Amino acid sequence: MAEILFCASDRGAADQNHEKGDIVHVAPDGWQWGAREVAPSFVRVNVPGLNPSTITDRLENWNIVPVITVVQSDLATDTFRLRITNSKVNSQLGAITRAQVERFITNWGGSVVSVAANEVVFDVRITDALMSLAWWEGARPQVSEDSFASDTHTMTVQAPGVSAQRLRAFLEEKGAVVLAVQDGQATYSIGRARVRQDFEDDLAEKASRVIIRRKRFYLDPIRVDQILTAGGVANYTATQLNNRVRDRLAE
Repeated sequence: MAEILFCASDRGAADQNHEKGDIVHVAPDGWQWGAREVAPSFVRVNVPGLNPSTITDRLENWNIVPVITVVQSDLATDTFRLRITNSKVNSQLGAITRAQVERFITNWGGSVVSVAANEVVFDVRITDALMSLAWWEGARPQVSEDSFASDTHTMTVQAPGVSAQRLRAFLEEKGAVVLAVQDGQATYSIGRARVRQDFEDDLAEKASRVIIRRKRFYLDPIRVDQILTAGGVANYTATQLNNRVRDRLAE
């Protein structure tokens, strides 16, 4: 048997906290629930014959699933105009916003140029990305570009107090070819493709942490009230559970 705990009231901002009806936990028969995991804060549904492992996917959050596409490019300046959208939206919720992703873009030296329904369009120049806070993982060394030819950028970094060994290790991990290095300074080259891939991967990973709703699946609040009225615990069949648990993404 599976025992399923549902939130019985709204608990603040819907993108960070549980809403009434959210699935909070799935447990096997005989689970020792906490003293506070009862009505009126929570309700429980017991489902005889249901293996808890078959419904743990109902615990997932509804997060942004980003898609990044190229709008246009200028290879002479190595500048790209990109669009980010959320592929997981319904008729009312989920549209990506400037506020959700702009910080990630600017950390890579990019800038937002336009916003529309479920899309943010932005520019990023590879040279700026190579000098950005994100590429340097929070450090702020002095970086200059020596040359740009074809798809390769040659850069020099001044990083007082950083050993040649640490500089080499960091740059090589980033996919750069170290041309010269000494304590506090290095010259290196790196291709556009690696920088752009790192930027897009990092933006996608951070955007995917943005929560649209704390939980994607929920029990209709009317059902929650019915269970509260009956004492806080109800028995459902597996079919009843499947029919009564709703998917916000499908609405």
